[in-house]
Amino acid sequence: MPSPSFTHIARTPLPRGVAHVDALTLLQNHSAMIELNPLVIAHERCDGSPSSPSASAPETNKPSATYRITDSIDYLPLGLWKGKVVYYADFWNTEDGIKTKVNAAMGFVSESVWKIEEEPAKGEGEGATLVLTEVAQVTCPRVMKMFVEGTIRKSHDELGRRLITRLETGRSGQETAVAS
Repeated sequence: MPSPSFTHIARTPLPRGVAHVDALTLLQNHSAMIELNPLVIAHERCDGSPSSPSASAPETNKPSATYRITDSIDYLPLGLWKGKVVYYADFWNTEDGIKTKVNAAMGFVSESVWKIEEEPAKGEGEGATLVLTEVAQVTCPRVMKMFVEGTIRKSHDELGRRLITRLETGRSGQETAVAS
């Protein structure tokens, strides 16, 4: 029986006054985006790793970067049972954002597209609004589906809040862009 898949979609309106170039710069700073995820406790760049989700892909589909990421996961509420998960993630920069692919234990696969999009003004005299859109296609074992969906939703909502805070404080990611 094939593993179930689901689509996670998140739209995070960005504050007025945030420049498109600043939002895109932060989004394409892979290390910064990884660090904004509240589950992440460690990461390191490891391009060319045989553990890369795209290791066997043709050269034209090789990622911009591969990272080894460690998450801290609460398997039970109230911190009754915690654990660490180590996985590899590939990142590709695109014209309007990034694409990621994650392969983790137990058949977990996530392919995501993150974009900075412009929504038209809703009223006269208002400018367009920028929105961070994430669309992730996730596959995991049926027994884990509810847990995975809830964990992704909660952590990516927090990631969106952290991204907004970082943009509001003027830290677009340019200061650490060399690290990604």
